Amino acid sequence: MVENQKKETPKTLYVINLWDGNALCSYVVVEEDIQKASEVAKKLRIEDRTEDERTDSDPQIDWDLSYDATVASDRNGSLYDILVTPTKLIV
Repeated sequence: MVENQKKETPKTLYVINLWDGNALCSYVVVEEDIQKASEVAKKLRIEDRTEDERTDSDPQIDWDLSYDATVASDRNGSLYDILVTPTKLIV
């Protein structure tokens, strides 16, 4: 590793479910921990609200329905690790 290259903190894929009024909304977020992921999901939901959904109340995270996704299976039952790696987008 290059001496002045900053080591990246590992990140995980999170599925965050939150209630906004009567609406259950799901967001998939890559972050360092579930707390940070939940804050990102809240901000995204507030930005996604339509004019009719605008309110002063914050979306509420449903912790029972929110989780990290580190493995997934295919229809044959084989398990696959989900590895999150940064990609540099060249425009």
